[in-house]
Amino acid sequence: MKFKDVMIIEPSLRREKVKLSRWDMKKGNGKNTCSNYLINGKWRHIVERNRLEPGDVVQLWSFRIDQELHFALVKLP
Repeated sequence: MKFKDVMIIEPSLRREKVKLSRWDMKKGNGKNTCSNYLINGKWRHIVERNRLEPGDVVQLWSFRIDQELHFALVKLP
């Protein structure tokens, strides 16, 4: 598992540093991998602060500021 610290801008406009993790999983042939990405660290706090509920639809936008990766989390109506 590999990770990178990234800044996320929440729907409340609060900024929080989280860990973006990448899990590489071998496919059946043992050679190629399938990568899954997830946000962890303070994700639970972000969910609580922004009142995210199961079934909510969100968008995650990525962009760079001075070569540093950032995310913007948008909750759709």
